[in-house]
Amino acid sequence: MVIADDQMPEMDGPGLGRAIRADETLGHPKLILLASSVLGVEAERRRANGFAACLLKPVPRAQLRHTLAALAAPDSDTPNANAPPPQSAPHAPTARVLLAEDNIVNRKLACRLLEKLGCRVDVAANGREALAMWQAVPYDLVFMDCQMPEMDGYEATRVIRREESGRHTPVIALTANSMPGDREECLRAGMDAHLSKPIRPEELAAALARWLPRP
Repeated sequence: MVIADDQMPEMDGPGLGRAIRADETLGHPKLILLASSVLGVEAERRRANGFAACLLKPVPRAQLRHTLAALAAPDSDTPNANAPPPQSAPHAPTARVLLAEDNIVNRKLACRLLEKLGCRVDVAANGREALAMWQAVPYDLVFMDCQMPEMDGYEATRVIRREESGRHTPVIALTANSMPGDREECLRAGMDAHLSKPIRPEELAAALARWLPRP
């Protein structure tokens, strides 16, 4: 694994990525770029140069730890390639789910419920972390809190929709209050559906059954 800064003298990060990819003797390590921006066209250019993830500086320790763990996992590129067949759950028991939630209590509750339903859960504390983790791992489903610090769920989802190509990642919004305009705002941001907090186990199970890809 290689972590490279975007702007360096003599050879910048993308240039280093191209050089590493061109050298077969290096064994194709996974590349992480530390950049001043990870949005839009720039992120597409960096991924084209072989970077598995782009992290916005300054990088929070938790975000770096999550990204390294995701990329180091043996199934980070093909998460369901060796998944066992479904048992009692209405979805694949190894479904890879990203939970973006800044409230610690809500995060622990949702994580526990998802794990009981057979999901493998990664957590992000804000939209910026969620975006970086989505760029690193092909998640089956994302649960996105709408109101988070640094980058809210609406903006993170808009960036996901701009950057994804071919494969659509379902994003389920988590809203604190079920107001008449919530659904429309979520849909405008590119989210597929929304759940109101506190999360009810039966509603969470129904969302998984509807939006997770079938095995």
